[in-house]
Amino acid sequence: AALGEPAPHLQQLLVCAFAAVVGHCYPVWYGFRGGKGAATAVGALLVIQPLAVPPMLATWLIVLTLTGWVGLSTMLAAVALVPALLWLGAPAPLVGFGVLLAAFIGFTHRGNVRKMLNGTEHRFERARARNLRLVVETSEPAQRVLGDATRLQQALLNLVGNAIKFTEAG
Repeated sequence: AALGEPAPHLQQLLVCAFAAVVGHCYPVWYGFRGGKGAATAVGALLVIQPLAVPPMLATWLIVLTLTGWVGLSTMLAAVALVPALLWLGAPAPLVGFGVLLAAFIGFTHRGNVRKMLNGTEHRFERARARNLRLVVETSEPAQRVLGDATRLQQALLNLVGNAIKFTEAG
């Protein structure tokens, strides 16, 4: 939209949604210390593009089950938003919003990544143990899959850790 003209409806929605997420993370009344924006982002997405939420939720549940880390699950669910939007044929502004949102969620979880890399991040073991115990007790091929999942988890941590180091250096 030209200067002085109203923005198109989708752009207004996206700006308001991102403002809500940022406002949740940096609330004025609480000394700019709030949450990490994931729940607010999901709420906004349920209004803007509800079909993008199920792939994010599936990603979140799979990663949580395999790793036990809520922070990693949340970051990868945010990243899953972009391919979900592309698959849905979302307009370019919405895909751009998805990229911005995924980057922002990653930024707000940077402390979690540091803790994961240092081995000090808390794991939600109950979900991980209950779901994985059934798989481990079933068969030898299942145990090989778990080994692959552990290697995938380490590769993802290395990738995210290198991205954080790169952004801090630059």
